[in-house]
Amino acid sequence: MSQHDIEDLVEESAQAVLDSARDDAQKRKLIGALYAWQAQYDTGDTFGRLAEGLKTLGFDPERDVQDLPLLQLADTMMTDAAGLGRRQLVHHWLSALTDAIDEDLVSLSELGGTFEAFIQREDAQRVRRLSLEHDVHGFKSRGAYRRLQRWADIRHHYQTLEARYVERKYILRWLMDLKLEPEKVVDAYHAEKAKLARLDASPIHALPTRVSKRGPFAFVSAHQDDAKRFFTFAVGERPAQPDATRLYLELEHNQELNILVATLYAESGLLRRWKGLSTEDGRPDLQFRFNFFLLVPEDQVQSDKALHDYGGWKYKLDQSQKLLEQRLDSLFSYWPLTRKWADFHAVPVAERLAQGDLATLEQQRKEHRDAYGWFVNDVELMFAYASAEWERGTTPTATLATLAARLPYVVDRYPMKGEWVEGLEKLREGPYYPPTPTRLPYRAVDPEEESDGR
Repeated sequence: MSQHDIEDLVEESAQAVLDSARDDAQKRKLIGALYAWQAQYDTGDTFGRLAEGLKTLGFDPERDVQDLPLLQLADTMMTDAAGLGRRQLVHHWLSALTDAIDEDLVSLSELGGTFEAFIQREDAQRVRRLSLEHDVHGFKSRGAYRRLQRWADIRHHYQTLEARYVERKYILRWLMDLKLEPEKVVDAYHAEKAKLARLDASPIHALPTRVSKRGPFAFVSAHQDDAKRFFTFAVGERPAQPDATRLYLELEHNQELNILVATLYAESGLLRRWKGLSTEDGRPDLQFRFNFFLLVPEDQVQSDKALHDYGGWKYKLDQSQKLLEQRLDSLFSYWPLTRKWADFHAVPVAERLAQGDLATLEQQRKEHRDAYGWFVNDVELMFAYASAEWERGTTPTATLATLAARLPYVVDRYPMKGEWVEGLEKLREGPYYPPTPTRLPYRAVDPEEESDGR
């Protein structure tokens, strides 16, 4: 759908440029920048709205439409609008600028790289000053076509302490929280940077050592994804047989929820081989996911104040080493309850796939999925079953037909569907297992009935 507010803002702004005292070359450059900015959005051709004025100016879209950094464009338009007494344009351009910054449509480097560099820029200072002088948050007009958000409207986007957001957060606050003195915005920025520095020294970063001391847990890797930090540990020794299954424990700290979550994985060397992955040591291919918290007895969930309602252990990154140790004590006190899960996965995947026909295994899968994380959906099972048939020297004609009939009912938006469709063609030639999905059951739409693919 065409974004009419962008079209209207460009039209009104271009008209203001035509009405200004700038020379024709400056007018063509600025109007060209307006149309270049408009082209970044879903809008229609609006040259015709000002065709006569543009023709008189000698404006040539092929020649004159060239990018201008958004901060520079907004500053110029707000300055011109103020000179022409057009308060609505001042209001709307602050809205356009702050919306684009909030939506990551403007790079930090374009804004100066850091909050402190940004507020030293003359164009940034002028934008804030003009916003105050024209009381943009007090502006009301029936003819307005853009809403100017206040800092209170978007502050929830930046609740979590994250280094990658802090510069953008305070740039926006400095531009939008106009009732707050700029010095106080600077003070809040420095206070948050200090908190981030303390997080860098959080005891959570010592989890590899702390966990390895508690049993047969060999640290494998750590990575961060937004506000989540992941630490992966192999459980026990690597099996001697390359097709055997190895167990893993993953600890995830979610900074938004202040929770430490434990997840169990079983990596089948057989499935890894069918995926075409190297058998050499490297980042594990985590399969057969199981939520460790499900092992905690219900009475403990209700009574243990250290446990989080969302399924984990309460812990904030800036809390003490002692408290983290207490949380780990609680977590690993339930580790003996993993024995049944570990025994299940000790049986080789190939052996389980040979325990019955596909229909029998599908029924077992539904029973074992929640208890052991065994094949999250029927499509995965069919890929594995067909691959096992190939390895036994049998062409999996019936399984291929069943899988081919199932895939059309998988909704197109499911992220693995493309992989599965391509994988089916590979499976026709020999053993193949697709990448392990990160999501749970897919949505299937059947003409006869609806199923969730479980």
